[in-house]
Amino acid sequence: MIKNSFHVPVLLNEVVNAVLTTPSVIKSKKDNSKIRLIDGCFGFGSHSKAILSNESIKNMTIYGCDEDIDVFTSGPVKELIRDYGEKRNGSKETEEERNRLILKHGNISNMKEIFGLEDNTVDNIFFDLGVSSFQLDNEEKGFSFRTEGPLDMRMNQYSDNTMSAYEVVNYSSIEKLRDIIYHYGEESLNKSLKISKMIHDFKSKTPINTTSQLADLIHLANPQRYKKNSRFTDSATKTFQAIRMYVNDELYNLEQALDQSVDLLKPGGRLIVLTFHSLEDRLVKEYKKYFEKKKMKRLSWFNLLSSIHSQNRDVSSLIQIPISDYKYKNERLSSPLLSMTPKRIIRPSKEEIKSNPRSSSAKLRVIEKL
Repeated sequence: MIKNSFHVPVLLNEVVNAVLTTPSVIKSKKDNSKIRLIDGCFGFGSHSKAILSNESIKNMTIYGCDEDIDVFTSGPVKELIRDYGEKRNGSKETEEERNRLILKHGNISNMKEIFGLEDNTVDNIFFDLGVSSFQLDNEEKGFSFRTEGPLDMRMNQYSDNTMSAYEVVNYSSIEKLRDIIYHYGEESLNKSLKISKMIHDFKSKTPINTTSQLADLIHLANPQRYKKNSRFTDSATKTFQAIRMYVNDELYNLEQALDQSVDLLKPGGRLIVLTFHSLEDRLVKEYKKYFEKKKMKRLSWFNLLSSIHSQNRDVSSLIQIPISDYKYKNERLSSPLLSMTPKRIIRPSKEEIKSNPRSSSAKLRVIEKL
């Protein structure tokens, strides 16, 4: 059971404003036709709650999904279901007609399959990427190096098809672990090698079972260095991020979700993406550039990450040394499909960062389908 820890939504007003000013939403309000929004990383549903409570878009239905099934039994989500879901269970009405909130368990990479929506029928798609505060604060998930917990890091702990962090850490070769830390954590190559060797030497004697054990080894290989007049970042941060992203296949899933978003959105619909580190933001940026017809070699940088992504995600793949495989999609678009609006990314204000320090790295991109 997940702890109902307090969660502060980031850039809440900015996300709601992006939805309200979406051209297809404005048109649907005038026509009094159905407005649809997909919240692909639902969590506690803080952003969705703010949107649903807005009196100007009562004809909106939100389709929410989350890979962490525990969020659906949390207090905030139960409250949202009570207020906006499970309404008027008439046999002649569709689920969308009965409810303003439809929740499904699943990953954003399978949005089309999960919701069964047709192309060009969705007004907004919103992704709040990364790990939420309540997941970081739940030691049973094993995401944080600040608390003692099992070395897990799976978003869906009930899946038999996903390797845990325990398997990645204890069964990976030095080369494999080095590449995971270097590419997914954006750690320096020298530090990535030092950390992977330290982990390898320790696990050859005894398994690494907990988050604190792993953090201690990282600190030994990569001692903390405090810079004057700069915000302190723990030296274990990048390695934990890298392992979590690899375990949950986060960039591959985001790539699949972005592909589906372009199909699902109506012309004039908006993709609204909230990221918290550069890899996710770069992937979203590359997609936007491709569909703006500014960059023909689509996701060329992402293929390096794909080289350490295994379609057969089992323990045997962890001892293989990855081989880079560059594959480009060079097809030329007849006309642009997406446009950034506004032209610059949106960041939290100084006031928001002061009240919620975890928002400091947030970037919001609003991308409109033409």
